[in-house]
Amino acid sequence: MPRVLFRPAAVSDLRQIAEYIETDRPGRGYSFVDEIRTACSVWAGNPLAGRARIELGDDIRSFIHGNYVVFYRPLKDGIAVLHVLHGARDIGRLF
Repeated sequence: MPRVLFRPAAVSDLRQIAEYIETDRPGRGYSFVDEIRTACSVWAGNPLAGRARIELGDDIRSFIHGNYVVFYRPLKDGIAVLHVLHGARDIGRLF
């Protein structure tokens, strides 16, 4: 089974996403984060399928889930998730 490693910044991002969504829709924030985690597991099976983000650094790739962009680095046996950010944010400033 492919491995998904969540870096500390990604863990923090997911916590913030869940808390933000929970303020308007109790219960939905955590289920949405679970959906993102499941999507990461799927992408870990084919880590080179994501969009190459050479403008952000070597080997950084991304995929979209809802309004969020998941940034990761491919690993030999999966992916390392670096950040999960809302697509409307200034991504370049955050890397």
